[in-house]
Amino acid sequence: KVFPRGASKKLPTRCPTCGSGEDQECMVVCSVCRISAHAYCISLDMKPGAEAWKCSKCKDEEEGRGKAGKVENDGGRDEGMGTKENPFVLDDLIDPSDMVRATSSQSIPMVNMNSMVTAPRCEGKMRRSVSSSSTKKYNSVPVIKKAKKEPTLKSSFPTRKKKSSPAKTQTASKRPRRQKSYNSSYNSNFLNASQGTLDAMSPLMLQAANLSSMAEEKLLRQALENSKMTSKVKANLSDVPEAPIFYPTEREFADPINYIRKLHAIGERWGIVKVVPPKSWSPGFCIDPKKYSFATRLQHVHKLQEAQGFDEGKNYTLAEYQAMGRVFERAHLKDLGLPVPAKGAPESTVAKMERNREISALEKRYWQIVTTGRPQVVVEYGNDVDTAKNGSGFSKERKWRLGKGGGGWNLNRIAVLDDSPLRQLPKGVKGVTVPWVYCGMIFSSFCWHCEDNHLPSINYLHQGAPKMWYAAPPQKSRDLERAMKAHMPLLFHREPDLMQKLVTMLDPATLIAHGVPVCKATQREGTFIVTFPRGYHCGFNTGSNVAEAVNLAYHEWFPYGRLCVKRYREMHRVSVFPHEWLLLRFIEERLVMGKETDMMLKQELKAVFDEEDKLRKKAKKAGVEKVCLMKAPEGQKFEGGFFTPSEPSCKQCHMCHQHCYLSYMTCFCGNQSKVVCLHHIRYLCACKPSNKALFIRNINFKKALKPRCVMRG
Repeated sequence: KVFPRGASKKLPTRCPTCGSGEDQECMVVCSVCRISAHAYCISLDMKPGAEAWKCSKCKDEEEGRGKAGKVENDGGRDEGMGTKENPFVLDDLIDPSDMVRATSSQSIPMVNMNSMVTAPRCEGKMRRSVSSSSTKKYNSVPVIKKAKKEPTLKSSFPTRKKKSSPAKTQTASKRPRRQKSYNSSYNSNFLNASQGTLDAMSPLMLQAANLSSMAEEKLLRQALENSKMTSKVKANLSDVPEAPIFYPTEREFADPINYIRKLHAIGERWGIVKVVPPKSWSPGFCIDPKKYSFATRLQHVHKLQEAQGFDEGKNYTLAEYQAMGRVFERAHLKDLGLPVPAKGAPESTVAKMERNREISALEKRYWQIVTTGRPQVVVEYGNDVDTAKNGSGFSKERKWRLGKGGGGWNLNRIAVLDDSPLRQLPKGVKGVTVPWVYCGMIFSSFCWHCEDNHLPSINYLHQGAPKMWYAAPPQKSRDLERAMKAHMPLLFHREPDLMQKLVTMLDPATLIAHGVPVCKATQREGTFIVTFPRGYHCGFNTGSNVAEAVNLAYHEWFPYGRLCVKRYREMHRVSVFPHEWLLLRFIEERLVMGKETDMMLKQELKAVFDEEDKLRKKAKKAGVEKVCLMKAPEGQKFEGGFFTPSEPSCKQCHMCHQHCYLSYMTCFCGNQSKVVCLHHIRYLCACKPSNKALFIRNINFKKALKPRCVMRG
């Protein structure tokens, strides 16, 4: 008389014990309260003709024993256990590896979810706690017997502190002890649970943990198969092509934004390019190594494929950091049998050839450490050092128009040049318009990532050892993400936004085996590396050096920025600035634009307005009748129906955290601070549409789309 899962439409879709809605054909329904649960989750083995099943709560109410699940402070033991009717307790359970089938006459009460302790999350492959003789989930119930002393629940899981004894469990005695491995991100540190925690786990908790790990085991097998397939077609590092190198003339070099715009078509095919300045260009180095201090982060190079993250390091001055890095570098160079370069020695042709061989050997050694996890290498990286607080390697004087201090290629100024849309940002945004300094040592790394809002970026190496770069074309960014997920499925299963955390490395040979084209570049002292919109890139340092980087923008970036906002909305990631505001502000300021560029911006603006008009019509169709205008900023008025405030002040959507610059929706039900964008209207509240209001910004679309062509005077 077990009620089938589909007997009622109001039945819950998830089991209260394991929280899963799968295997609905194995669910049973309480004949009183209609709660459904998996038969194997509640250790139920019903036979045909048996009475209707009742949950423990309903049984206790009928017998007048009060509510079930009431737990005393006696180590988590249920109140209904240990009686004559139910003489078995959790402490009397034997090893789960010795489980066999039990008869249906044994009464095992249902565990109360309010008193259940959540099982610890295991970061790797678990062993099944049911015996091999159990062929079905709902046919395996543990045998229970009394113990003389105070036995604890044994586990077949191995631990690091205690070796498995051959007299205790047969499974542990037959299998060799798992060796510590660094080359796999799926079996590291997942058996660190203490024995006391395992002892406190109930059999249902162990079984639920094992069932939840089945999906992870499937992903692990998938990763192993992918690894075998890629190892057969894996390319060598020498097969990775070099990125294009450009040598601009002094005339071309005088206008950095326009010169980088000319490289955009080539950058779309490669992802990065290398720019060598003219010999006459000399920006200088404005950092005092003895006074320049910064904090570092610890990087476990052998765990870069495990997404471990970076710990806080020590505080150094630049002189102390470079001295520490040189000592570390000499040890690795001697280990590889490479010559240690003397400080300040002139670099002849023969020395350059030796240096190239050294870089190739270091490149091979670096990716060997990353892919195999051996040997263990821990370095310190002084990344993301704020130039507004600590100082920049470029000059900050105002005489840059005369060509001093690096001219327009000075990274303190390139983001705010006349042709740059980022000059519209009211204040310096750290890492975007305000440069960051990077103090590196040998093997210090920056993992695969895209820039914020998919902006282009520029990196200059002030001094020191070369920096190795790897990049993929922007149109292959999704292929790179799929290759990363195929190689590390378990990590992405737990953290879908792993690519946004800048903590994961994958060698270029593996990406090429997955069909992702990758190029590399060797950035030497005094050269620039330019990355392009939506292009993934990574790299590492071959020795102690000092670099500086900042974002920039140009007209061709706006379509990439609009697609990036759409991607951020799906990931619920906050955008650095409102994209629509920057586009309108850039057009309204009447910057220097050619006819072709103006047509491109006009098409981009039309795409933004068409999408906004479609969303507003959809909101009105949903029944929203109240339409209000947003208030203009204090001291500013909307003139002529087309006005963009200097400050990008706007609310953020409660669901996707995106800026609601053009419009948003709220409700007058008392929580007016909660707003949503027009993409997430249904997530606002359950009130009637007549109680909601649509706030829009007063912009004359037709006037904004009028052709504008301003020539330089």
